[in-house]
Amino acid sequence: MTQSNHCLYYAISKYLKLSVNIDLQPADIFQLFGGIAFKIVKSNNEHTSLFNIYGSNKNFEYFKQLTGITINVTEELNQEEALFKTFEMIKNNQIHMVYTNCFYLPYDKNNFNQTHNNHVVIIHDYDPVRKEFTISDSLVDFAKIDIETLMIARQNTEQGTLRFVDIDVSKAYDPIEIINNVDNSCVVNVKSYYEHLQAKFDEFIEMLNTLNNLEGIAKNFGFHTLARSILGVNGMVYTRHLMANSFKSKNINLFNEYIELSNNWNLFTANLLKLQKNKCDIDDITSLFKGVYYGENKLCETLLSTESKV
Repeated sequence: MTQSNHCLYYAISKYLKLSVNIDLQPADIFQLFGGIAFKIVKSNNEHTSLFNIYGSNKNFEYFKQLTGITINVTEELNQEEALFKTFEMIKNNQIHMVYTNCFYLPYDKNNFNQTHNNHVVIIHDYDPVRKEFTISDSLVDFAKIDIETLMIARQNTEQGTLRFVDIDVSKAYDPIEIINNVDNSCVVNVKSYYEHLQAKFDEFIEMLNTLNNLEGIAKNFGFHTLARSILGVNGMVYTRHLMANSFKSKNINLFNEYIELSNNWNLFTANLLKLQKNKCDIDDITSLFKGVYYGENKLCETLLSTESKV
């Protein structure tokens, strides 16, 4: 699922602004969770080996170390418990961040009845007469959704459980300290990422060859799954765009170069789908990926050599 903002980053950003007036942008949340990554995750189904690519970390403990803010994802036993928690939050004038499945959200025109994916929404209020919640998310400022529809969306997360995002801001650091930690964490994150980049390059090339040696539906499904993950909100296209946003007001050259890198990942994925349909060969794809890898490597070296100027 592609979108203008990562739903979890957006929700946390909005919660912190409304509850304690800490102004963190989605790109800041991205860095405080551990920032840039290149993860290859293999799974199997009845037809083939599947590979998903993730371009970010999500480390709640790291976030706590840098902000003093504790974030947990809490599961609820049943619908009654979930609704009780929501109404309790509303009664106390607090917003409630819950996981849903975007397939069941009528206002999400790109995914409703089309795509199954976890999606975080913010519950603001409830109208007992209309039996409707007022919600917002990374897609819309505000929307109305009836209680039955929302609960169906909440019950059908990828985990099959009712879940909400629980934030404790009682020990939050001073906002200035948090902002400084955002800047410092960006460099630390890139250093950690750079150490493993060559190994990930080799692993990715091996994975491409594995998929290309499959046949029929196994090959098609394998490349489709890979491409979908690269284009997702945790994939390489969007996370490199977040890296660009981390430098938008600080270093225009790094901003532009990360935008270019994001676009190159997008171009690579478009050609990956051509390979799926046998409209290009593996050598073309490997050559394109080497170009993307060069961009990743060059940006790491540039950032780490100019970190004092960022």
